[in-house]
Amino acid sequence: MYSNAYSPMFVKFYFLLCIIICSLFILNLTIAVMLLKYEEIDKSTKSTDMDELYDHGKSFNLPTNFVDFLIEKDGIQIS
Repeated sequence: MYSNAYSPMFVKFYFLLCIIICSLFILNLTIAVMLLKYEEIDKSTKSTDMDELYDHGKSFNLPTNFVDFLIEKDGIQIS
């Protein structure tokens, strides 16, 4: 009955198109969730990294202004 209303080629093309678009959408959602989780982990480790850098600076008896300069030069900004 449906074969008289739609051509089989159109149905196959529509099905494949839906599968491809849905899979790309799900892939995009997965990547977005992974990036959000990575950003959350990165923010939580930055504060511990800065503390570790200060500790290394103190262990080498470097002035705190110099340690601040080195951290800012590497792109780590201290709030």
